[in-house]
Amino acid sequence: MKTQIAIVNNVVETQMMVESLSGRAYGVPGIGLIYGDPGLGKTTATAFVVNRCNGIYIRATSGMSLAQLLRQIVKELSGPEYHSKELMLGYIVERMALESRPLFIDEADYLLNDKSTLESVRDIHDLTASPVILIGMESVRRKLQRHKQFYNRISEWLEFKPATFDDLQTLVAAVVEPEIKIQDDLLQFLLAETDGEVRRIITGLSKIEAMAKANDLDSIDLMQWGNKDLFLKKA
Repeated sequence: MKTQIAIVNNVVETQMMVESLSGRAYGVPGIGLIYGDPGLGKTTATAFVVNRCNGIYIRATSGMSLAQLLRQIVKELSGPEYHSKELMLGYIVERMALESRPLFIDEADYLLNDKSTLESVRDIHDLTASPVILIGMESVRRKLQRHKQFYNRISEWLEFKPATFDDLQTLVAAVVEPEIKIQDDLLQFLLAETDGEVRRIITGLSKIEAMAKANDLDSIDLMQWGNKDLFLKKA
């Protein structure tokens, strides 16, 4: 398989959202929220846009403290090693205000357990005017409503949707070797079996491509695939 990024609808909408935040009018808050179920390609789309806009990408983790978050941001900004949260926050605000680079925080659900961490992210936004984009699970929007001062600063939000058939064709063009043609009936079957989850679609395409290569096929349809499993069956 190829490793090209597929510019599916969710990727395009992510790019448009970040552009809107970056070009917003004075006084409009600049926090964005990307949310959706697992497997829909949020992290991949974010990585693509981060590279295009020279953004700062941070992945939150379970139990991450405020100091750990700030330290990661300082590191991404090529800053020195500080031992004080105040000094780290000061450096971040200075550099981001100067460079106007958007800040992306993936797995943002983990931030909601610590009010001080969320407030510091809000401070970074308020003091730099740089866009801040949180990426989280489907429930993150609802959970953020409990933090009114933060929630009211969200001016752009994007819910990731399952892949459409057009998205699937884009994925095929991006990752399947061009000498192998996967027929529409097999693609429709794959889309139904995966519920449009990009992660599982890629896995399925890999298996289909491998089967075609193993049997010297330059075209494969649903009948040729037969009753083979695309995924590990649930117990």
